[in-house]
Amino acid sequence: MAARPRSRAWIWFFVVLAFLGAAAITIPTVYNMRQQLTREELDRVRALWKEKGPPNYVLEYVKERDNKKETYIVTVRNGKTMDVAGPMFVAEDRKKEDLYRYYGMIALFNDIEGNLDRDAKPNAPRAFNRATFNPDDGHLIDYVRSVSKDKERVQITVKRFEVTSP
Repeated sequence: MAARPRSRAWIWFFVVLAFLGAAAITIPTVYNMRQQLTREELDRVRALWKEKGPPNYVLEYVKERDNKKETYIVTVRNGKTMDVAGPMFVAEDRKKEDLYRYYGMIALFNDIEGNLDRDAKPNAPRAFNRATFNPDDGHLIDYVRSVSKDKERVQITVKRFEVTSP
């Protein structure tokens, strides 16, 4: 009686399994890397804002950090922040004009740029920066910075961006 040849179909099962495992790791990694905000992208959007951004607007955004949400409403006239309502500006002490420069679209771009610069330093922990911008004028829609090593996460979400008349 002739010996029955051994089936090697099981080898293909493990080859396919290894391929699918590698794909399961590679695809999300590549997808996340493509979402990563670069300095070049930020510079491009900042230039678009400088060219097409309105000089007068009201900006309402929420900044989440350390499980704390802070809502800011910023009024900008002729490119200059004129009023800010938020946790740092209580009713009786709202005229802190020296702090106004830290609010508005340019200030948000500066914050993001500072984060990118900090993350680019040689010994900085690896951070994930993702942002969505308006394609017409470049204003920020959403920004997330996450550093898994430190469990640090910052999210800025624009709730309202309203162009106003002078």
